[in-house]
Amino acid sequence: MATWAEAMASWGGSWRTWLDDQVRRLGDAVARDPEAHRASASRSLENLAVARGHLDAIKLGLRDLEGTPDHSPAVANFNQLNARWWDLATPVYGNSDQAGAATFGVLPVVVLVIGAIGLTVAGVVAAVAALNYTTNLREQTALQLEDLRARVEASREGRALQDSTLPPPPSESSGAGWWVLGGLALVAGALTLPVLWKKGA
Repeated sequence: MATWAEAMASWGGSWRTWLDDQVRRLGDAVARDPEAHRASASRSLENLAVARGHLDAIKLGLRDLEGTPDHSPAVANFNQLNARWWDLATPVYGNSDQAGAATFGVLPVVVLVIGAIGLTVAGVVAAVAALNYTTNLREQTALQLEDLRARVEASREGRALQDSTLPPPPSESSGAGWWVLGGLALVAGALTLPVLWKKGA
């Protein structure tokens, strides 16, 4: 996948319906006063960047568990969390000036610039509406990384750890509904723009 525009092309179904609903609900307010939504959007983007860093570290660490009983469950957890990251990141970056060639031959209309990224109305809406869930993803990936490191250390020392008691990532079958249920929060943050990563372990 070369561009976020291409990522958006394969992102759809209940997710696209969710974004359309959120744009109808928040789009006019964002268009009128984008700055009022800067704090929420910034924090959500920061969460995505930090979670991506955790996921990349987990992916590297999985190699150290190969051949152990912990490897398969850790890979499954990574794949679920990585898929969730893409579900959350695609509508944000796919509705930004980072999306690449526009579908209809026009550049996206940027309403808010955060760090190195310019977001359209839909991009701001996606970031703001998903804030609670990008926060949850950041926390879950941090816990998974900590658990992975403990298991790698135990494996090197010939110790066995009990099965993980970490909560599983949200089921993919829940579709977009798992982020719609959350409210909006206004929290300050900063953005380091992530780039595209290969999906899966």
